[in-house]
Amino acid sequence: MRRGGVMNYLELFHDTLKGMVEEVYLEEVLSGIMDFIKKNYNPQSAAVLLYKDGLKVKISRGLSYTFIKQLHKEGSHTLYEYLKKEKKLEIITEEHPVYPTSMEHSYKCMVLVPLLKEEEVIGMIFMDFSDKKDISDEDQKFLETLGYLISVALTYYEDLDRLEDLINHDPLTGVYNFKHFHELLYSEVQRANDTGHPFAMALVAITGLKEVNERYGHVPGDQLLKFVAEMLQKKVRRFDIVARYAAAKFVVIFPEADKEWAKKVAQEIIDEFTQCEWCKLDVEVYLDIGIVAYPEDAEDEKTLLNRLEACVHEAKRFKGHNIVTWPFQK
Repeated sequence: MRRGGVMNYLELFHDTLKGMVEEVYLEEVLSGIMDFIKKNYNPQSAAVLLYKDGLKVKISRGLSYTFIKQLHKEGSHTLYEYLKKEKKLEIITEEHPVYPTSMEHSYKCMVLVPLLKEEEVIGMIFMDFSDKKDISDEDQKFLETLGYLISVALTYYEDLDRLEDLINHDPLTGVYNFKHFHELLYSEVQRANDTGHPFAMALVAITGLKEVNERYGHVPGDQLLKFVAEMLQKKVRRFDIVARYAAAKFVVIFPEADKEWAKKVAQEIIDEFTQCEWCKLDVEVYLDIGIVAYPEDAEDEKTLLNRLEACVHEAKRFKGHNIVTWPFQK
């Protein structure tokens, strides 16, 4: 069954671990493993399937879109359910009690390798062959080790995603934090410079948050911050960027938009906020919003942010909810 030798296996392990250390995308790591399986075992088709809210094909070779779509629609498969119970490598032939006939190809032999995480089957490696294969004990041990390697990679990338999520998001509101906002702003400026397409920004200040904290305590104050963050995310477009800018301020980047668009959204935000319970407190709570655009209002990030903050400062001079654009225009 196997065409490569021990050195091929060691090279695969090396490349996989190297990809993880160098933070190559998980899909690239799995793609390398699939190519190795296809080259050294020559199955009709091969795939890595993961179970999370249903059985999904993470990566494959030789499976049609129609078959994958149907599998996703069904959400599970007899083979996976069987593997969940057995938790060990299985070689499926016509004599096997769960030999399925409704597969992508006609086959004589199928190999299933469980992907285990804390003794729970979270997915599997799948291979099918048009003829019966003499799968040696050595090959079986290697495939089990390969399953373990994939499980380690999956856990690693899940942990990496969680870590990045913690690093880049504000723990209270769940939106991006100030540090990551600066990284995204830099990227947006570069994109605007390269494409010639502008973007707008809005800085939303919650005037009265300090008084809410003093009168009612920090728990209601935190609830107010969460409410505003959720409202902003609901009102903006899917690809707009919402971040916490300061203790009582949020910033929104509107790619491919001008100040008129940003002002329209800002007015919708204020209109909704005026109807909420926070505007019925004994303490007066307002939203003051500043708006700028790049490159219309500044040639660099620092100047852009300074003018954005100046717009909010100007808005705060007037009582009630206010929107001010640069140059000052209420």
